[in-house]
Amino acid sequence: MGTHKALIELEGKPLIAWVAEKLEAAGVFGRIFVVSGDAGLVDRVELEFALDLLHGRGPLGGLHAALHFTGAEYLFLIACDMPLANPKLIRVVVERSKGVDVCIPYVNGNFEPLFAVYRRNTVRAVERALEGGQRRVISFFPDVRVRRLGDTTIRSVDPELVSFLNINSQDDIQRAEAIIARSRGADR
Repeated sequence: MGTHKALIELEGKPLIAWVAEKLEAAGVFGRIFVVSGDAGLVDRVELEFALDLLHGRGPLGGLHAALHFTGAEYLFLIACDMPLANPKLIRVVVERSKGVDVCIPYVNGNFEPLFAVYRRNTVRAVERALEGGQRRVISFFPDVRVRRLGDTTIRSVDPELVSFLNINSQDDIQRAEAIIARSRGADR
């Protein structure tokens, strides 16, 4: 789309700012930071920043860096291009993460690995997956305790599943703008 996805604007605000606002609104995080392999973002993002430790390893490499960077026992991982994340749904995922290594939405038969909680102790399983050439986040799931949150749980908080809208095209931006406009109309 011509620029890093984190910097794409939706209603005049970068996607990363939308995501940070949703995380802050959830009210359960002591620290919010960005992980990227793109050092050029450091000065362009107004959040704490960490670089990937293993360059070019995709989302799994990003999770690896985040697990090393966080000081917390649990980490909520969200993609920078999910501006409509529902703070209530974020809280549900966080609340249900206790006692497992991964707590992840499982919607329409698919995991949502970039909207999930990961326990810091998963770092060795992540490293083994990376050593094996894996790039997909779910590749290490067989080695850890995973709690799936199904459609019923997710839709009870986010019926339209807008939390999982990724911005990948101009059409996605228009769809997000329409959802925001509908939401504002419902709030009046």
